[in-house]
Amino acid sequence: MIKVIKRLSNFLYGKEPFELVFDAPVKDAARRLSAHVHKTPFTGLMSERMEGNVSVITGINLQRVIPFAQNPSQPIMLGTFTQEEGKTKLTGIFRLHLLVQIFMTLWLGIV
Repeated sequence: MIKVIKRLSNFLYGKEPFELVFDAPVKDAARRLSAHVHKTPFTGLMSERMEGNVSVITGINLQRVIPFAQNPSQPIMLGTFTQEEGKTKLTGIFRLHLLVQIFMTLWLGIV
């Protein structure tokens, strides 16, 4: 029973870290990434895409969108840009959306 609770807790609240290194300044790396990200849900409605925000100041908040397929338990990507040793690093985490975490906590707590 304890293993089941730990696995469920890790699924709901776990975070998977990532790190990407670019051989470009922070502004160029953010611009390159931003060129492939749709800012609104109404652009590219019929194609698979990345949607969200990319900013040097506030970082990134991205999620994958597949047309006509709703999957609220898919992870979102949160991260920030840093400049180290002449290279740009994008570090962050993959995790469930906060509303999904809240809903699942309430749902499993009631059931």
